[in-house]
Amino acid sequence: MIAASRAPERVRSLTLLEPAIFLPADDPDVARFARLGDAVLAHGLDSDAGMLREFLMIAGAPVPREGPLPEEAKRGVRRAHGSRPPSEARPQRSQRL
Repeated sequence: MIAASRAPERVRSLTLLEPAIFLPADDPDVARFARLGDAVLAHGLDSDAGMLREFLMIAGAPVPREGPLPEEAKRGVRRAHGSRPPSEARPQRSQRL
């Protein structure tokens, strides 16, 4: 965003991605998805195969229920591997007026 704002004439398009914020944290499904995501970011393709597939399916990746993962899904996992997990975010609660 900074580079695009400094030289907008050099930018044809800009895609911004918002990382997940796992709220409400006390919801068991949200907590499970956060754990799965943290594991995949930490271990990449070396994650537990069942957890990796479950995470990808919940996240909307086009992966089959069984068999090898598509190369596109593997590339995505490789890109994300080692990233800072969204579960580290500590957003401030907004104040209601």
